[in-house]
Amino acid sequence: MTEALLHYIWRNRLYKTGEYKTINGERIVILHPGFPHNDAGPDFKQAIVKIGEITWAGDIELHLKTSDWNRHNHSTEQKYDQIILHVVFEHDNEIWTKSGRKPAIFELKSWILPETITRYRELQNAGHSLPCAQGIERISPELFNSVLTRAGTERLRRREKIIAESLIQCQQNWQETFFRHLLICYGFKTNATAFELLGRSLPWKYFQNHLNNQLQTYALIFGQSGLLNDEYRDCYIIALNDEFTYLQKKYRLKPISKSSWNLLRLRPQNFPGMRLAQVSEFFHQNPHICRSILNCTNTNSLVSLFRNTPHNYWQTHYMPNIPSDKHSAMMGENMINLLIINGVIPFFYSYGRFMGNIDLQERASHLLESLPPEKNKSTTLYRKYGFPIENAMHSQGVLELMQYYCKKSRCLDCGIGQNLLRK
Repeated sequence: MTEALLHYIWRNRLYKTGEYKTINGERIVILHPGFPHNDAGPDFKQAIVKIGEITWAGDIELHLKTSDWNRHNHSTEQKYDQIILHVVFEHDNEIWTKSGRKPAIFELKSWILPETITRYRELQNAGHSLPCAQGIERISPELFNSVLTRAGTERLRRREKIIAESLIQCQQNWQETFFRHLLICYGFKTNATAFELLGRSLPWKYFQNHLNNQLQTYALIFGQSGLLNDEYRDCYIIALNDEFTYLQKKYRLKPISKSSWNLLRLRPQNFPGMRLAQVSEFFHQNPHICRSILNCTNTNSLVSLFRNTPHNYWQTHYMPNIPSDKHSAMMGENMINLLIINGVIPFFYSYGRFMGNIDLQERASHLLESLPPEKNKSTTLYRKYGFPIENAMHSQGVLELMQYYCKKSRCLDCGIGQNLLRK
């Protein structure tokens, strides 16, 4: 037994029905278990319990053993003076409040079904990255959809908080906020940090002045990346470097270090040079980026924004000054979908929350539901054990479950774990 399980059992009334009594023999009728209280103080607030002939409304504290009351020094704290019932798994000691009153004690041990504890132990001791793997076949498609959609929405809210913090750093400028946010997404996992540094080093107020000029757009991005230098001999790269030298002096810019970029174990299409060319062309084609994004109402219109072909130079190069066989410089469909999932849709949701626009928040959810699911280690694992991952909302939900529920054994907070525990 753990306190987390005891809290869950009490909150959801997962104990046998019968004639409940305090340890002193007084009859108890639980009219309402109260509402969980996560701040300092009693575990449940606004509970309603009839003890003997008197109906009480107030606080409830839960412990595994009665003696935990003294071990936690509750007898010296004023905030526990209003306790109407002390619920324990096992009674082992007498207790008093600070005012000297002895609160009623209800021992729950004999009222909890042994199967409930057994199922919980099985989930906690599964020794597997997916604790509920052995019970998945009992879960209905409706519950899967509900759990994954809820987790996917939680992930949107988590990202909304990150974007909100960035908005403050950008002095409430949504254009610059989205610029920085999308740059990080262009780095994917491998170079996300380098792209973040790039976004911070290039103020939007300067960058936006040159988006109508393709050469200057590329020059600012590549120059600030630290990947340009005077040793290059390609005419195009020389032109970028010359243009950047002028703009750097004009705006007093300081490029990030070339060492910020990860160049190892990358497929050519993921080389920083290729990604920088793609992001440069994207902003050149969409100078009024927030307006362009917010005007998109479906995935097709969003995908079309990213289907840009960078300058011809990048059809024969993956990095500056290093020739290659001719190839497509346009970003692939899977990568575009990832940019929309991780970059654009969280922006929709965050902007909608900021403006109090429910339509934009709902559009973010609908867009996720209309995109195909991501393919990664987590989705592969969950599919293996029977999770029906049908769209990007589901795959985002899987990532949320893996990171914040399954890895932390938070089965009691997950609809699937709760369902298995009840059964």
